Amino acid sequence: MIFYETAGQTGGFLLLLYCGAALGIAYDGFSLIRRHGPGWLGGVLDFIWCALGAALCFGALAVSGESRVRLYAFLGIVLGGGIYAMGLRRVIGSAGRFVKKRVRCRQRQENAKAAANLSSKDREA
Repeated sequence: MIFYETAGQTGGFLLLLYCGAALGIAYDGFSLIRRHGPGWLGGVLDFIWCALGAALCFGALAVSGESRVRLYAFLGIVLGGGIYAMGLRRVIGSAGRFVKKRVRCRQRQENAKAAANLSSKDREA
Protein backbone atom coordinates (compact mmCIF):
# COMPACT_ATOMS: atom_id res chain seq x y z
CA MET A 1 0.00 0.00 0.00
CA ILE A 2 1.43 3.36 -1.06
CA PHE A 3 0.73 6.18 1.34
CA TYR A 4 2.47 9.03 -0.47
CA GLU A 5 2.76 9.60 -4.18
CA THR A 6 4.96 12.58 -5.06
CA ALA A 7 5.54 12.09 -8.78
CA GLY A 8 3.08 14.71 -10.00
CA GLN A 9 3.15 17.03 -7.06
CA THR A 10 6.04 19.21 -8.24
CA GLY A 11 4.56 19.78 -11.67
CA GLY A 12 1.15 20.36 -10.18
CA PHE A 13 2.53 22.86 -7.69
CA LEU A 14 4.27 24.82 -10.44
CA LEU A 15 1.09 24.82 -12.53
CA LEU A 16 -0.82 26.10 -9.53
CA LEU A 17 1.74 28.88 -9.02
CA TYR A 18 1.07 29.97 -12.60
CA CYS A 19 -2.67 29.69 -12.00
CA GLY A 20 -2.37 31.95 -8.95
CA ALA A 21 -0.51 34.55 -11.00
CA ALA A 22 -3.12 34.26 -13.77
CA LEU A 23 -5.88 34.80 -11.23
CA GLY A 24 -4.07 37.92 -9.98
CA ILE A 25 -3.91 39.28 -13.51
CA ALA A 26 -7.58 38.47 -14.06
CA TYR A 27 -8.51 40.18 -10.78
CA ASP A 28 -6.67 43.35 -11.75
CA GLY A 29 -8.26 43.30 -15.20
CA PHE A 30 -11.70 42.81 -13.70
CA SER A 31 -11.09 45.65 -11.23
CA LEU A 32 -10.43 48.02 -14.14
CA ILE A 33 -13.73 47.00 -15.71
CA ARG A 34 -15.48 47.22 -12.33
CA ARG A 35 -14.31 50.81 -11.80
CA HIS A 36 -15.69 52.05 -15.09
CA GLY A 37 -18.76 49.83 -15.42
CA PRO A 38 -22.21 49.85 -13.87
CA GLY A 39 -22.67 48.77 -10.25
CA TRP A 40 -24.26 45.36 -10.94
CA LEU A 41 -21.25 44.33 -13.00
CA GLY A 42 -19.10 43.84 -9.88
CA GLY A 43 -21.09 40.83 -8.69
CA VAL A 44 -21.00 39.24 -12.13
CA LEU A 45 -17.25 39.72 -12.40
CA ASP A 46 -16.72 38.28 -8.91
CA PHE A 47 -18.70 35.18 -9.88
CA ILE A 48 -16.69 34.81 -13.09
CA TRP A 49 -13.43 35.20 -11.16
CA CYS A 50 -14.40 32.51 -8.65
CA ALA A 51 -15.49 30.14 -11.42
CA LEU A 52 -12.23 30.82 -13.26
CA GLY A 53 -10.25 30.10 -10.10
CA ALA A 54 -12.03 26.80 -9.52
CA ALA A 55 -11.60 25.77 -13.15
CA LEU A 56 -7.89 26.65 -13.13
CA CYS A 57 -7.29 24.79 -9.87
CA PHE A 58 -9.04 21.61 -10.88
CA GLY A 59 -7.65 21.80 -14.41
CA ALA A 60 -4.08 22.08 -13.13
CA LEU A 61 -4.64 19.18 -10.76
CA ALA A 62 -6.11 17.08 -13.56
CA VAL A 63 -3.16 17.83 -15.85
CA SER A 64 -0.64 16.99 -13.14
CA GLY A 65 -2.28 13.63 -12.49
CA GLU A 66 -3.55 14.32 -8.99
CA SER A 67 -7.16 13.36 -8.55
CA ARG A 68 -7.72 15.11 -5.22
CA VAL A 69 -7.36 18.59 -3.89
CA ARG A 70 -4.56 18.77 -1.38
CA LEU A 71 -3.17 21.48 0.85
CA TYR A 72 -0.29 22.18 -1.54
CA ALA A 73 -2.86 23.06 -4.22
CA PHE A 74 -4.20 25.93 -2.17
CA LEU A 75 -0.71 26.94 -1.09
CA GLY A 76 0.40 27.00 -4.74
CA ILE A 77 -2.43 29.27 -5.77
CA VAL A 78 -1.92 31.60 -2.80
CA LEU A 79 1.84 31.78 -3.36
CA GLY A 80 1.34 32.37 -7.09
CA GLY A 81 -1.01 35.23 -6.33
CA GLY A 82 1.46 36.57 -3.79
CA ILE A 83 4.32 36.43 -6.26
CA TYR A 84 2.17 38.30 -8.75
CA ALA A 85 1.16 40.91 -6.17
CA MET A 86 4.73 41.51 -5.02
CA GLY A 87 6.48 41.59 -8.37
CA LEU A 88 4.62 41.32 -11.62
CA ARG A 89 1.78 43.62 -10.58
CA ARG A 90 4.15 46.55 -10.23
CA VAL A 91 5.77 45.86 -13.60
CA ILE A 92 2.42 45.55 -15.34
CA GLY A 93 1.11 48.63 -13.53
CA SER A 94 4.08 50.76 -14.53
CA ALA A 95 3.77 49.58 -18.14
CA GLY A 96 0.07 50.48 -18.05
CA ARG A 97 0.81 53.93 -16.67
CA PHE A 98 3.44 54.46 -19.40
CA VAL A 99 0.98 53.50 -22.13
CA LYS A 100 -1.73 55.69 -20.59
CA LYS A 101 0.67 58.65 -20.48
CA ARG A 102 1.66 58.14 -24.12
CA VAL A 103 -1.98 57.90 -25.23
CA ARG A 104 -2.90 61.08 -23.36
CA CYS A 105 0.09 62.90 -24.85
CA ARG A 106 -0.90 61.78 -28.34
CA GLN A 107 -4.52 62.87 -27.76
CA ARG A 108 -3.36 66.29 -26.60
CA GLN A 109 -1.20 66.66 -29.73
CA GLU A 110 -4.10 65.68 -31.97
CA ASN A 111 -6.43 68.10 -30.16
CA ALA A 112 -3.86 70.89 -30.53
CA LYS A 113 -3.53 70.18 -34.27
CA ALA A 114 -7.29 70.13 -34.69
CA ALA A 115 -7.59 73.45 -32.84
CA ALA A 116 -4.82 74.95 -34.98
CA ASN A 117 -6.54 73.78 -38.16
CA LEU A 118 -9.84 75.19 -36.95
CA SER A 119 -8.34 78.56 -36.13
CA SER A 120 -6.51 78.74 -39.50
CA LYS A 121 -9.80 78.03 -41.31
CA ASP A 122 -11.47 80.82 -39.32
CA ARG A 123 -8.75 83.26 -40.39
CA GLU A 124 -9.20 82.35 -44.06
CA ALA A 125 -12.95 82.86 -43.96
